[in-house]
Amino acid sequence: AAMPVELHRGAEVNAQYHVRWPRDAKPRVGDAHVAPMDLHYVRIEQEQRPKTLLGFYKRQAGKARIDEQTEGTHLDGFVVNRDNGLRTSIDIYIYNAGSNAFAAGGIGTGMGGRGFEGGGRGYDSGGRGGEAEAGANDPRDLVVEILTITLPPATAPPKSDADPAS
Repeated sequence: AAMPVELHRGAEVNAQYHVRWPRDAKPRVGDAHVAPMDLHYVRIEQEQRPKTLLGFYKRQAGKARIDEQTEGTHLDGFVVNRDNGLRTSIDIYIYNAGSNAFAAGGIGTGMGGRGFEGGGRGYDSGGRGGEAEAGANDPRDLVVEILTITLPPATAPPKSDADPAS
């Protein structure tokens, strides 16, 4: 299955992992009943403009919850495909390369800050121009990590050997 989130133009993927569960893990789970799911992980590290990158991925994550920290931003979205009922959880982390912004204890613990360090409100997701300090959208080395999990429609009976899209 294809990655359910479009990557930004020119994305330089440094690492990726894709698995269809349980098909790809069958030898490890044996006969255990496991609901099908598609899992995708992509890591991108390259020089980008923070505000531009955040705007692009906000559009990909639907009505995402936005958690801005000093070192970066976490988008937490959930999308239901109207055509086929597939449910997709979308987590997108955008942070300064070399930081440990989302290591254990980082995200959601009230570390303070809004947006990226060095830019006041950085590239605040609120869309109010003029608040960020000069240079807040200057290109810098950023990391984008995307994790998606796609599940079958909520009304579908679980089938251990089926793919979510089946």
